[in-house]
Amino acid sequence: METLTPIQKEIVTALEQMKEKSLITEANLAKKVRENAKISGKNKAGICLKDLEVCIEYLGENNQLPYALHLNSANDILIKKENRGNCWMGMRKNVVSLVRSLSLF
Repeated sequence: METLTPIQKEIVTALEQMKEKSLITEANLAKKVRENAKISGKNKAGICLKDLEVCIEYLGENNQLPYALHLNSANDILIKKENRGNCWMGMRKNVVSLVRSLSLF
């Protein structure tokens, strides 16, 4: 984990602890990171998408934990266990449909 920032290391640790789950919401992951790091404060603080992307790539390359990012219809970021080839595919489809729906207005 030498190339990761301290917060990215905490995210990786939380993802490894939650590896039994097939679907992790960004909010649940942020809660786990706050618990592990013993951070008190606003519970609405989330995780930066850029940090999350780096952590998922790191886990895929080093620990063989294949996660993919998805965006649901409520624009919630979901982390799902998937085949390595499908990473970002679900999120890309949702973003394209979201852009199309926004362009209609």
